[in-house]
Amino acid sequence: MASLVWLLIPLAGAIYAASWASWAARRSAERGTGDAAGVAGYDAFRSVMERSAAERHRRSGAAGGGAPSPSTPLRPARRSPPRTARPERPGDRPVP
Repeated sequence: MASLVWLLIPLAGAIYAASWASWAARRSAERGTGDAAGVAGYDAFRSVMERSAAERHRRSGAAGGGAPSPSTPLRPARRSPPRTARPERPGDRPVP
């Protein structure tokens, strides 16, 4: 009899998990995931940014100056400080 109880515990868990999964899937199908609204918002943001960059470029009037191209970084790259020679210590041997 005890072995039947141990078999019923995972069976009850599996039934509960299956019913919860079907309920959760039903609720998300009704509401939707919201991906379409997010993508539409991103497209609108990108088009506004492209438009404002083009307007800045037109206002500058210079062919070479004005707004940087998309491949140009806005900030210069960080560079590490130059390496200095290591000071000699008393036990160092000179390199021939």
